[in-house]
Amino acid sequence: MKQEESFFSGFDGLSLYFQLWRNENVNAHLIITHGQGEHGGCYGNLAEALVDLPLQVWAWDWRGHGRSEGPRGAVRDFYEYTQDYEIFLKRVVKIDSLRLPVVLMGHSMGGLIQLKTLLGFPEYQRTPMILSAPFLGLAMKVPVWKKVVSRWAYEWAPQLTMFNEIQFNQLSSDPKAIEAYRKDYLRHRRISAGAFEPALKAAGDVLVRAPFFSGPILGFAADPDPLVSTPRIREFFDRLKGADQTLKLFSRRKHEILNDSGRQDAIRLIRSFLEEKVL
Repeated sequence: MKQEESFFSGFDGLSLYFQLWRNENVNAHLIITHGQGEHGGCYGNLAEALVDLPLQVWAWDWRGHGRSEGPRGAVRDFYEYTQDYEIFLKRVVKIDSLRLPVVLMGHSMGGLIQLKTLLGFPEYQRTPMILSAPFLGLAMKVPVWKKVVSRWAYEWAPQLTMFNEIQFNQLSSDPKAIEAYRKDYLRHRRISAGAFEPALKAAGDVLVRAPFFSGPILGFAADPDPLVSTPRIREFFDRLKGADQTLKLFSRRKHEILNDSGRQDAIRLIRSFLEEKVL
């Protein structure tokens, strides 16, 4: 598998980074959207775990994340992310013209970006998807004062960022993964009011409109997840149309299951889904 990297222009011309793990024999494309505070490079281990499959893997960095331009974690509006994602799908990966199947994968808030974007494009709502602990509601406790400041900032200073309250031991129980988080200078723990407040509303909209998604969907999450609402994830899958959807909940796991102890269980799920539904 050969790794390539490049940049594309976001909706306002901002330079955004993406990576491509290219295989010689390709039957499908997997497009990954990372979660808040991380970056596409965090999924290099997954790409390597799937190296024997006839699959081409893409991953992009949101604005203000990873190697993309922009102040860390700061956007005026959550929908800046969805506009960038639409450009990445349509202009960079060119999913309209690809003759091979496409699978869309999103983790945490990346899952929300993916779902909210696709609600605007009926032609993509049957696209096979993988959702890793999608953010459809909060489980973590946000201090009351921070909620008040966030609501004020959304109106008057939407790019104001605050600490996102996420601790590394909520992401993984694997000491090696936690140490890697600490050393990863591309990670950050900031989020702006302009991202957070609309994301909560977008999550509610995705729940209500879940029946619009009718393609094969694999979901997995911790039960309970320390950061995102596992009951909301269950509700989303209960509301999906059709029978070609699978939700696997793992007990005694943390938020980033692909970086947690027992990660091979999730990788096997992904492999089986790709082999049975796509490849």
